[in-house]
Amino acid sequence: MNPRIKPNRLSKGDRIGVVFPTSPCDPSLLNHGVERLRSLGFEPVLIGESYGCSEPRHLFSGASPSERASDLMKAFKDPSIKAIFCARGAFGSMEILPLLDFRVIRENKKALVGFSDITPLLLAISEKSGLVTVHGPMISGGFANSSCPESSRSVEELISLLCGTTKNPFEGVKLERISPATASEGVLMGGSLTMISSIMGTPWEPEFAGKILFLEDVGEKPYRIYRMLLQLELAGKLDIVSGVVLGSFTDCTHHSGPTVEDVFKHVFAGKEYPVLIGASFGHCPLNLAVPLGVTARLRDGMIEIMEYTVE
Repeated sequence: MNPRIKPNRLSKGDRIGVVFPTSPCDPSLLNHGVERLRSLGFEPVLIGESYGCSEPRHLFSGASPSERASDLMKAFKDPSIKAIFCARGAFGSMEILPLLDFRVIRENKKALVGFSDITPLLLAISEKSGLVTVHGPMISGGFANSSCPESSRSVEELISLLCGTTKNPFEGVKLERISPATASEGVLMGGSLTMISSIMGTPWEPEFAGKILFLEDVGEKPYRIYRMLLQLELAGKLDIVSGVVLGSFTDCTHHSGPTVEDVFKHVFAGKEYPVLIGASFGHCPLNLAVPLGVTARLRDGMIEIMEYTVE
């Protein structure tokens, strides 16, 4: 892993690249999200073969892997663009991982923001380039849903984080503990449990040792959540992290049998590090930004992000 570097902070009036590394967007949601970004004082710049494409043109995505990778690299190389926001998740980011130039990404210190299927991109860039990335709202999601107070707050917290005016969106929030340990410290790493499971055993598998692992997911039945956690357990990964924070597991239910909460308690109750449940990030209206690659502390049921995301 390269030495860690932080993205440059944003200022009002900056140009922000909107990229399409995964599935096509609903044009209406995309337009709403772009206008929301513009209303916050930034200049959106749409970059990508998928712009204006509401239906897949390459399997499940709006463009070929090489086109999507080229668009993302174009955003990093363009000196007029100061940060990069993903339009949506869904499917496709894993396809472009072998096509990225992590040296160029490291040389152009820009925040990359997204979540869900964007998780492999966030993790790969964080690991291979050392650049801090941000798990947070996307243009056709949280930005587009400006009528929802929680989504609006998510966007505002993200912008404050990237402008360097705040460092901890979870300030003062007390969470439930499901392990006896009360305190630990480590570097934040994580995202979609499904996507982390999907890149295990690849060159883009993240480093788990000493990390505070944050996890979320959507639409997975409890037995599937258990299967993915069991994979991490059997691989030894859950023995070497320094803490776990569980976010939103939206629609992860089944009509009978154990719940996801039952699964979490079964997997984590005996761990010797803090495990917190119920943090507001992921597929939920209040999707608070989590920076990957910064130091945090878990203490007495609270998340303390100890440094700024940007410089």
